[in-house]
Amino acid sequence: MAALNAHRGTSAERLIVGLRGAVLGGDEAAWLEYYRPAGVILFGRNVVDLSRLQNLCADVRRILGQHCEIVADHEGGPVSVLAAAVGRPPAAASLGALNDPDLTERVHRDTGSLLSAAGVDRALAPCCDVLSEPRNAVIGARSFGADPGRVAAHVGAAVRGLIAGGVRSCPKHWPGHGGTRIDTHLDGVLRAVTPDFSIYAAAVGQGADAVMVGHLPLTDGGVPASLDRGALDLVADRFPGAATWSDDMTMAAVRNCLVARTGEDPGGQGMVETDHYPASWLDEAARHCGRLLIRGIPWRALPLDVARDTASAAPPWAATAVDEPESWREARQRGVDRPLDRNASVCWLDFTDDHRWGALARDALDRAGHVGVVRRARSGESLDPLGAGEVLLVTSHRPLAGQEVAWLGGATGGGQVLVLGHPTLAADLASELPEIHHLSAGYDASVEELAAWFGR
Repeated sequence: MAALNAHRGTSAERLIVGLRGAVLGGDEAAWLEYYRPAGVILFGRNVVDLSRLQNLCADVRRILGQHCEIVADHEGGPVSVLAAAVGRPPAAASLGALNDPDLTERVHRDTGSLLSAAGVDRALAPCCDVLSEPRNAVIGARSFGADPGRVAAHVGAAVRGLIAGGVRSCPKHWPGHGGTRIDTHLDGVLRAVTPDFSIYAAAVGQGADAVMVGHLPLTDGGVPASLDRGALDLVADRFPGAATWSDDMTMAAVRNCLVARTGEDPGGQGMVETDHYPASWLDEAARHCGRLLIRGIPWRALPLDVARDTASAAPPWAATAVDEPESWREARQRGVDRPLDRNASVCWLDFTDDHRWGALARDALDRAGHVGVVRRARSGESLDPLGAGEVLLVTSHRPLAGQEVAWLGGATGGGQVLVLGHPTLAADLASELPEIHHLSAGYDASVEELAAWFGR
């Protein structure tokens, strides 16, 4: 027990940990009771519906107390992890394109109200990233745009809205992820990032009491800002009232730095499994940011002599219908040009194949009564040209690769194309499909909207 006590009140109290599924396991409850972390972070695996999410949050509070933080990456658009319980708000890119800060504030106020009612304290949002690299694969439609002034205006509006709705915010990812092409979940970022403090000043000025620090360096080849004392001091000096939160400390972008500093390598590639997370890494990380996000319980770093529940409690992700606030519907109605033929056949090509688009579009098309929808073809397969009565639906959270765009060049004809997701999709498709009868572009849609667009 002495070995366990060594971490009580130190590294553990900095942690915001993930849970296994929609019901709190007995082993997880015992761990929370013993180590008393600062709170938990929710993911799609924790959500079946609103009532069960409320029960999960209530169970966590009974153990950790009312002061604990329950947080979620519920930004809107492609990153709306609690959508099965509280719906999918409009994407930031759509709101930035409309450039109506009042609407942005109303959207986030309604989002905050729904999150608060579910039991969530803090939204890990908004994204302050300026999309200076158009083909950014990890940010994309999560950004309000490429203009720093516009991004700052909407970030401030989003923070005001979330607070008015009853939740705190955590603007991210300082020093800025919008100019990168590398995903810090999977790779290190070696090119220097020049921070833009004005956008975070807009967030803090509207009441944000935290800043999420990403795993991006301020110098070429430097250490991630989340582990850089000098970088963190810059944040503290500029925003003395704001706590520093780390991005997920299991991401690959911190791996090399933590291995070098601790001499311990858990093995593998990409993101580190939380069960394998070393205690030395946790101690090193805890010397820096005030709050440390980790997507699961670090059983190796903070062990507990309790029977482990190895069964997965994660429900299958489902795109369920939620009664959306008027502000969300307004944003989507104003944000997408979509004069589509509702009687058209649908050829659906999904390049994401995860909950960000895959399950959403699949559920919507099922509701609309479409069967035999074509998904992404195998490499080398031909794609028949669109007919006059066909709609090609292309969804992707990331930009399409060159070979994917070229492959789509076979879909010429007189049909209609609807692209939803990454801001580059429309231009990519227009360049390869010159004979498109009509191209409709957007950043996001709800299940019910997709079903209505393609309903028979």
